[in-house]
Amino acid sequence: MNLRPSWILLQDEPSTLSDDIRVLDLYKGRDIGWVSQMNFLLDEYASEGMTVLDPFAGLGTTLLASGLRGLTTKGFEIEATRVELGNRRLQEAGVSQHAEILHADSRKMPLMRESIDLILTSVPYFGAERSADEGWTKASGQLYFSRVYEEYLALLEDVVTESARVLRKDHLAVFVAENVMTKEGGFFPVAWDLARLMGKHLQLKEERVLVYPHNLKNLDREIRHDSHQTDRRHEYVLIGSKRLSDLDGTANEA
Repeated sequence: MNLRPSWILLQDEPSTLSDDIRVLDLYKGRDIGWVSQMNFLLDEYASEGMTVLDPFAGLGTTLLASGLRGLTTKGFEIEATRVELGNRRLQEAGVSQHAEILHADSRKMPLMRESIDLILTSVPYFGAERSADEGWTKASGQLYFSRVYEEYLALLEDVVTESARVLRKDHLAVFVAENVMTKEGGFFPVAWDLARLMGKHLQLKEERVLVYPHNLKNLDREIRHDSHQTDRRHEYVLIGSKRLSDLDGTANEA
C-alpha cells in the first residue's frame, strides 16, 4: 500500500497575476495563492468530468488551475471588483469557457443541493483589516472586515455549512488555511478552528501540510526577533467528506 505524504514541499513559482490586474486590485494581489499549490491538490483530489467550486474565489487562482484542466469550475466572490478582475484573468488565460466567478455571498450559494463534486479553496486571512474606506464593498459577509475572531469564525462556519449542503455525498471538501500570527507574538488558530467547524458538518478525512520555499528575509511581515519565531512557511490542507455516519461528532445530512 502506497501512502500519500503528509507534507508537500512546493517549488517557488513566478507570479501568474498580470501587472495590470495587480495594480487595480484593492489588495494588490498580496493574498493570492499559487497555481502550483492548487495544481498539486487537483492532482490528488480531482478527476475528469468533475464540477469544482471555490467559495472564496478572490482573483481566481483555483479556477485558473482547474480551468486549465478543462474542468467545469464555479467561484463565488463577495467583492465586486475582484469578480471583474478575476474573470478578466480567466479570460486572458483562455479558460473562461470552463471557469467563471460569480458575485455572490457564499453563506447563501446559488446552487442546488448536492450539485458539486469537489470544493477546493483557500480561506481568507483573519486580521487583514480591510475596510470600505479603502474601496472594498461593505458587505456583511466579507471576512476581511472581521476584527473580532469569534465573528470571523461565525462567518466561516456559515460557508462551511453551505459547502456541506451543495457537496455530493462521498465527495470531498478541501480547505487550505494557516494559523495567523499576532503582532504581540501569539497566534490565532484559524486552521485548527476551521477543522473543528468542518467536523461539525463533514466527516474529517485527513490533514496535510504545504511547505513553501521562502525564508525570513523574504517574509512580508514584521520580524519580532524572539526565541519562538519561525519562518512561518507552512499551511494546513484540511479534507472533509460529505458522508453519513453513525459516529458521534461526524456529519449529519445537510
